[in-house]
Amino acid sequence: MIKIVGMLGRQQLLPDALKFPAGIICQDAKQTAISLKRLQDFVANPGIEMGSDVKGAVEASLRNLATAKAENPSARLTLVIASDLVDEVSLTLPRRLKGIDSNGVCEMAVQDAGNVANDYSSVNVVIVGARNSKVNVKTLDQVQAYWTCYLNQIGITNVTEQSDLSGF
Repeated sequence: MIKIVGMLGRQQLLPDALKFPAGIICQDAKQTAISLKRLQDFVANPGIEMGSDVKGAVEASLRNLATAKAENPSARLTLVIASDLVDEVSLTLPRRLKGIDSNGVCEMAVQDAGNVANDYSSVNVVIVGARNSKVNVKTLDQVQAYWTCYLNQIGITNVTEQSDLSGF
């Protein structure tokens, strides 16, 4: 950090004034190194399961939106999800949904959503590009129904699907 402060010092600011931006730069560099290491580990061992934590990503995004709403109560919030919402580590959700009718899918989503503390009723959700997936249509329909019921359970009733981001 001293080296960064020294480099930034050429801008005629005192070293104390540069400690905060230098800390941010160092933290960003550290996070970049961690991300690079993860990427290198994946390339070296592609046998590890691919996928993402869809539910975790949705929940983290909603927490961020709740924070934004608290800071700016008049904000209009839209969560745009560019995903088929299927690609989870080990594809747990599609397996859980297999053979369940639409009522069962919704019941499962409601149970998984549980009760939330935040008010998400003012959040709009747009799911983009899900139908561009190579996943079979029945699975996409089930996953879409699951997430719509999940979002409805936590108070989000304005859920739409678009093929692309035109109009945004």
